[in-house]
Amino acid sequence: MLSPSPERRQRHTKMSHCLSLDSQDEGKVSQYSNSRFLRYSNILGVCAGMGPVLACPWGISIDTDGNVLVADWGEQHRVLLYPAQGVGWPIVTQGLSSPRGLALLPEGQLAVSDSMHHCIKIYQYKANLD
Repeated sequence: MLSPSPERRQRHTKMSHCLSLDSQDEGKVSQYSNSRFLRYSNILGVCAGMGPVLACPWGISIDTDGNVLVADWGEQHRVLLYPAQGVGWPIVTQGLSSPRGLALLPEGQLAVSDSMHHCIKIYQYKANLD
């Protein structure tokens, strides 16, 4: 895992809101001040070549396959999936108003806290393999 210097770490984590660890204990941080999502080995969501550009990333969750799910409450109020390899895409694009937190549930479900609708919404984001 890349270990940034203390000075660089402070600069890169300014205005960070959520941290998640994957199965290899690699850290992921969401930042809304810079509209990006950091992995210590790369950065997601800052250019169209990597999939959707993030506006205000807030919640992060990482599934067992290494896919990174991000709640983006900026202009489009959506949840995005960035696969471990390849380009990301939106998985929830309607019905959310300021999505903030994410949690993975059994059987490929995703719980999203919808802050302006004052509720938790549950989506099937991954096919059930049973």
